[in-house]
Amino acid sequence: MSLEIHQAANFTGDGHWKWSVWIDGPEAELDQVQSVEWVLHPTFPNPIVRATQRQDKFRIETSGWEAFEINAHVSTKDGRKQHLKHWLRLEEPGGAPAEPPHEEKPAVFVSAGVKDTLWEEAVRDALVRHRIDVLTSSDVPGDAPVETAISATLDRADLVVGIFSDKSGSWVEREFMKAMEKDISVVPLLVGSGAKLPSQFDSSQAMHVTERYRRRDVGHMDLEMTFDDPTYYTRPFGFETTLTLIPDSDVLEYVCTENEKDNAHIPR
Repeated sequence: MSLEIHQAANFTGDGHWKWSVWIDGPEAELDQVQSVEWVLHPTFPNPIVRATQRQDKFRIETSGWEAFEINAHVSTKDGRKQHLKHWLRLEEPGGAPAEPPHEEKPAVFVSAGVKDTLWEEAVRDALVRHRIDVLTSSDVPGDAPVETAISATLDRADLVVGIFSDKSGSWVEREFMKAMEKDISVVPLLVGSGAKLPSQFDSSQAMHVTERYRRRDVGHMDLEMTFDDPTYYTRPFGFETTLTLIPDSDVLEYVCTENEKDNAHIPR
């Protein structure tokens, strides 16, 4: 489909705009659209809005004071889905519209349990070295309902990696399945012989993970991981990373920050 998001915005003063967005494209394609689920910034009172009015091109109208990325999940009458993104441009009279804050780069959401933090960090470091933006549970905003916050964060991702081990909690599966519902590409990563995938991926139990550790010197250990799953991939793939010793330090307590709301209220 060649549908796009279009917008209109009127400056009302004092850094505030009234704006609207809608879906545009060939009339024949618009006729096939059944509904559009708009996903706004999680600070909106109702950040997820469903539009079904074809005559208005599934338009929504609201107001705000800051530019952000709008996501639209288009559902057609024959069951197809399309995910559209649009940077809302707001321009003061005589000024330039606000541009996206950085260049467009692929984004990957890495979902892992608290006890799999080391695996999460290893995957994150490998992706960053390839100039890929990485999102984790710490990027899920804490000022919105949990389901809404997770949904909004996943909309920023082009791919979701779920790390599953025998220590994984329900949050990993919850985020992973939510991504599947949104038709976002997902990659399950199994760690350890006791790891299990959600039932929807039972057929990929053929995945084999090989870990190779080499202690280069006193302070550094090389880690090489290889993934082989003939069910989903045409050939094995993997990555390499270095684990660094931090001497004369303490093992710090890890505190889960998913939906954490207390830090802003702690006196300094």
